Amino acid sequence: MGQAEAAREAYRQAAAADPAYAKPLVQLAEMAAGEQNAAEAARWAGMANRLVPGAYPSVYLIEAGADFDLNRIDDADKAVRAGIDADPKCVYPACASCWARCCTGNTAMPGRSSSSNGI
Repeated sequence: MGQAEAAREAYRQAAAADPAYAKPLVQLAEMAAGEQNAAEAARWAGMANRLVPGAYPSVYLIEAGADFDLNRIDDADKAVRAGIDADPKCVYPACASCWARCCTGNTAMPGRSSSSNGI
């Protein structure tokens, strides 16, 4: 088992051991996003965002990007709007850019080329 898989398993165990602790869910979402696994990124980010709404604005961006990649545009719109609401100081300006792209149907998400389908 490689280091990434061992970390993923440890985060899964931590999430199962304490379902009220969001950090393992955040880590799993970030790992899945880094691996361009949209389904898992959306799953873990959505769980974290529902558990602690507004606590991790960047995780809304992960959820929105993953939903967008899965062609779940309405879900992406909801996630990015929640991310914007959770980030009143605009620390994560990519949320606003992501929202604009969802609204216009532009397939190029912030930080990715238009040919990329990954997160």
